[in-house]
Amino acid sequence: MNIMPDNIVTENYKGAKQGYHSGGKSGYIGICPPKDMHHYYFKVYAVDTKITLAPTADKAMLEAAIAGHVLAQGELMGTYQKQKK
Repeated sequence: MNIMPDNIVTENYKGAKQGYHSGGKSGYIGICPPKDMHHYYFKVYAVDTKITLAPTADKAMLEAAIAGHVLAQGELMGTYQKQKK
């Protein structure tokens, strides 16, 4: 959250804030799919304002905060399935 437009975002980028995920913690935790094929969605939004949220903010809070401020958005969907042993 709040990545400035002139920043270059690389792997392990530390210049942004992260909200809570469905596991109840902050930050990216990687994939851990159920037994079958699972879909993962990664979304990015360009907004016209700086967003201020509590460190415990979740997806619904972020979506409410950016409502009416989205200039552009993108989404990447990936799939993953654990290999059978």
